[in-house]
Amino acid sequence: QGDIRAQYMLGTAYQSGRGYEVDLEKAFDWLMKSANGGHLRAMYLVGSAYANGLGVEVDLDAAARWYLRAAMAGHEKAQFALGVFRAKAIGGAKNLIEAAKWLELAQQANVENAAKVLDVVKKSMTPEELSKANQQAMAFKPTS
Repeated sequence: QGDIRAQYMLGTAYQSGRGYEVDLEKAFDWLMKSANGGHLRAMYLVGSAYANGLGVEVDLDAAARWYLRAAMAGHEKAQFALGVFRAKAIGGAKNLIEAAKWLELAQQANVENAAKVLDVVKKSMTPEELSKANQQAMAFKPTS
């Protein structure tokens, strides 16, 4: 099991080369241990690793699952990434209502580019879809 904070710190150290030689596979392994233990930022970084092939083969379905876990727990950058995934049908079906919900939450947290992407998504939505997305965003409560 171990300490999820220590696992996260070791994973990010291997990822960045801070104190260790860069080793993306070791970074991924440590981040995965931390994410499985519930570390929020580690969940996001595991999603990013799967999305970008950092220490692991690209797996967009796995990236979407990890982004969802982190987004549901309130990680703003994961909410942005998941919104983009849902808008473009990456790692799952296209769902503009879900995309707009996650992008709205990311925008509220001032995540870079969230407002721009949300504006593009909204142009493809009906008023009913926009209303539903806004209701879902307002009702969102992070999981613990």
